[in-house]
Amino acid sequence: MAAEEEFKNWLETEGNIRFREALKLSKEESENDPETEPYKSKYAARQILLNIKNKLNSLNVDDSQKLRLKSIQSVIDYELGLTYIETDEISTGERYITSITEDFEQFKLKPEFCAVMVKCFQQLGMLWNERSDFEKSLGYFSNAERLYNEYKALCEVAPFDYNMLFEESQTNMADNFESLQTHTLYYLTQAYKNNGQNNRSAEYGHNTLQRQLASKLYSPVDWAVNCATLSQYHLTQEDYASARHCLAAASCVIAECPDDEQKHDSVVENEGEDDRKLRERIPEAKANVALCWSKYCLNLLKLSAETEDDETKDLAKDAKNILQFEGLDVFKIESEIPFEIVNNFDEARALFLAGQQHLNAAKQFYQLDGHVVNYVEIIQDHSQLFRYLIAFEEDLERQSKMCKRRIDMLTEVLVELNPQHYLLICRQLTYEIASVYGDMVDLKMEIIKTSHQDKPSLHQIKKINSLLKNSAKFFTHFIDSLKQEGKLPEKFDESVLRVALLAHMYLARAHAKEICATREERLANQQKALELYKFVVDYCDNDEDGAIAIKEELSACKEMVDLLPFRLDQIGQDLER
Repeated sequence: MAAEEEFKNWLETEGNIRFREALKLSKEESENDPETEPYKSKYAARQILLNIKNKLNSLNVDDSQKLRLKSIQSVIDYELGLTYIETDEISTGERYITSITEDFEQFKLKPEFCAVMVKCFQQLGMLWNERSDFEKSLGYFSNAERLYNEYKALCEVAPFDYNMLFEESQTNMADNFESLQTHTLYYLTQAYKNNGQNNRSAEYGHNTLQRQLASKLYSPVDWAVNCATLSQYHLTQEDYASARHCLAAASCVIAECPDDEQKHDSVVENEGEDDRKLRERIPEAKANVALCWSKYCLNLLKLSAETEDDETKDLAKDAKNILQFEGLDVFKIESEIPFEIVNNFDEARALFLAGQQHLNAAKQFYQLDGHVVNYVEIIQDHSQLFRYLIAFEEDLERQSKMCKRRIDMLTEVLVELNPQHYLLICRQLTYEIASVYGDMVDLKMEIIKTSHQDKPSLHQIKKINSLLKNSAKFFTHFIDSLKQEGKLPEKFDESVLRVALLAHMYLARAHAKEICATREERLANQQKALELYKFVVDYCDNDEDGAIAIKEELSACKEMVDLLPFRLDQIGQDLER
């Protein structure tokens, strides 16, 4: 009886105090360690834990307290393992954690051990994830989930946490165990994704977010961004109902975060470091939610534009069966944006305007100065919104004006970029600008055709030639950007192979289409076109990858190589007359 009292008194006094001291050193004071001694507090915590471990090993307890002693030893070993892992002594830390799962396997379903065993499986899962062994990592996280489910099926009382072991206090035991499971589901979300099981990852992501909502233990910033990110998976599955629901939920939760202008000066002055960091993350989080909304609008508009009139896509068939977030009122937000294919210009324009609004909101944070890559992506997406809206516009002149808007916005950002620092981005912009100029040529030709003119007016010829020259100029800039020491590589990199060959084809097309005042000019342009088409055909003859990359366009290119010599002969004969 005396040994039992000694053990109990030591736990609730010196043992508890020393353990709390170790935790405070490891988890709080270590944040302020000097750069010259980055692990000072971790090492101090480890020494305290080792002393506690030695004390526990020296204690004699009767049978009624042996299980409690073993459970506390497992907790101390777990915290010791963490101090080794967090000081880059990974192997030693792993041995501590692994030994717990092996030595106490028989006790894992007892209240004194279950929580620490779950934590051990989580930690091992994270270790193997860091080593990129994603299958093994998934196995450990699955063990943590399985243990939780087995325990819940067998026991009505929640497993003990540290407070219960040291003080016999039962405060928040159930909440802590549920929080532990929420973390497991979060880890499984990542683990399934890393193993290529995206559908399972999405399911676990939704469950994680729902549990956080139900417990009210979440950061609105993190929750909203994670939920908006989940919407992007649903977009890849063309599940627009689920994607919209995730985005509406994200918008609902991010609205809990105040804007800077809503903060009074006195509140800002009195906030702590953690509050300040959270406040500074809010604008970026809101911008990221807005970007996810814009991707939704763009993808749905693109799908609508590319769906043939006689093709049916029932995006609403599973809308009633989507996973919903309980406890959030998102009806109003969802009702403002469709999740089905739009069928006419008015519907398309509404979707376009919604996407444009979200892009403009994102630009409030992602500005060119400081966020070049994100800002350019916003401009590119804005251009693509116009591209797919054009598919619903019947008026050719208005189509042409929308193309001009695309060129203006893309050119405006291109001239601000240094190609030496942003070569890939400049290539993308240059290629798109050149392509849009080509689209405008086709529109101008179609306008002439539909107006039943015998031939284009001088003004129209001048305009068409100007557009062709601009298209040629930007395609030439794009091709020049691929050159190394003034020469094109013998073999294009896979990442640019298709666009490099298409750029040569479209440049040839621009030269061939130019309306020339003299036969000499026409001969020169047709000759340039032939050389460019021939370059593409020769390249594909020598590189099977090239032929595969432009499989659909290559036959037309070969036809031009066969046709243009006859055209050149005709022009030459006309010159000799």
